[in-house]
Amino acid sequence: MNKKKMTVKSRILISACVIAALLIASLVIAIAVENKEYSAAVAFFEENGLSKDGLTRKEVKAVYRDITEKSFKLGKTAEVLGMTVSGSETEADPPPATEGPDETQKTIGGSEKEEYAFFLGSVPVTDGNGRDSRNVLICRSRTENVWTAEFPEDIRLYKHIETENGVAVFGKTKTASSSGTVNGYTAFVNFEGKLLWQCATDHAPAKNELVEKALENADGSLAVFGRGDSEYLCVSRYSPEGSEISSVSSKIDGITSIRCVAGLGSGFLVSVELKSVYDTRDARLIKLDGKGNITGDYSYSEDGREVFITNMIEYGGQVYLSAYSVPKQYYWGKDREIGDVFHAVFSDKYGWDGRKLNIETEELTALFTANYTAVLLVCDPDNVVPKTLYTVPGCLGGELSDETDGSLAWDVNGISRVSVYPEASSFTFRGSGPVQRYLFGADGQLVEKTETDKTFRYTR
Repeated sequence: MNKKKMTVKSRILISACVIAALLIASLVIAIAVENKEYSAAVAFFEENGLSKDGLTRKEVKAVYRDITEKSFKLGKTAEVLGMTVSGSETEADPPPATEGPDETQKTIGGSEKEEYAFFLGSVPVTDGNGRDSRNVLICRSRTENVWTAEFPEDIRLYKHIETENGVAVFGKTKTASSSGTVNGYTAFVNFEGKLLWQCATDHAPAKNELVEKALENADGSLAVFGRGDSEYLCVSRYSPEGSEISSVSSKIDGITSIRCVAGLGSGFLVSVELKSVYDTRDARLIKLDGKGNITGDYSYSEDGREVFITNMIEYGGQVYLSAYSVPKQYYWGKDREIGDVFHAVFSDKYGWDGRKLNIETEELTALFTANYTAVLLVCDPDNVVPKTLYTVPGCLGGELSDETDGSLAWDVNGISRVSVYPEASSFTFRGSGPVQRYLFGADGQLVEKTETDKTFRYTR
């Protein structure tokens, strides 16, 4: 009798344990799925220059789904799309136009739209092979979706720029061709949402190519810049109708990214990053002729410091390079910019126990501001040799632009607050700060310093 009772009791306990284990497993799976969706949403926000300020984790995911599924039903979505986010170190998406009469106002979708923005998204598609997605370019005013342009399913888009007559988008093919080649991809959409032309670039012998940057030339042609196999800088030019004008690939070992590009006379300047364990000169400026052939190769790193160019412009017969410098890092890790900061933050000093940190926001922010110095280099256009140097400690060099009064504006991005955010398998440092503007005359002399209403958003 007692033995039978023990058996029943044991079965009850075993059943309870199984149920608990299933509940825990389900919870773990649910958390993993939620983390994956949130990470995808965060990546989408950062890629398209959208702000998460004031949004909860749940709202970030909801807005992400609302945009990618083309529903646009949420009020939060309209708020996010209406925000102007500045301070990106790569080409930022065009912000909405300002209110009131504007000489650059364009006709969108058959009607005048004074406030609109373009951004890349994706929509789900289902075929015989299962669920996939298709990239889209969306034109949206502050209140409505004006139009959506779709692209082939085998294309992966990463960036876009607005030109005088439309929007250029670029990226690469998702899968390799029969020859085993992943091609770069460029397409052009007019302001009515019509896909006018598209083409795949093939810079042999590169087998894996990605178009990262593009700019519009004075004659209306489009220059696109990509990299292939981490060995080649790939440059192509297209006419306004999409016909290829030139195509050049140049060997640059270790090229990992193209940070920014600018026109220089009839040629170009390209800022690239290299990956080399032993070569500390991992940021270089490449000068090209009009076809894309290399005519110069420069580095601005000094003893004990490395310089990263973020923006470039030709102005007043000189070349202006906006950049930031950091000390050469003893601890490289994944990020050569903040290797030493990362090592210091996760040291025993701040009680890192594998789960949390014991460091105040002010002290964390101080570590980051001490690491950066904004730099403006004024260079001779022939040899791109610096003649004048401006620096602002604790900041990063930002956008360069021509002002309506003929002066040159240099935005300097400050960091006033940094926080650490634990992710699923890593940590992200995010911060923000004010943007100050320095104005220069045609002679290259500093004229004025002003405050702006912009906010710089820092992420590493």
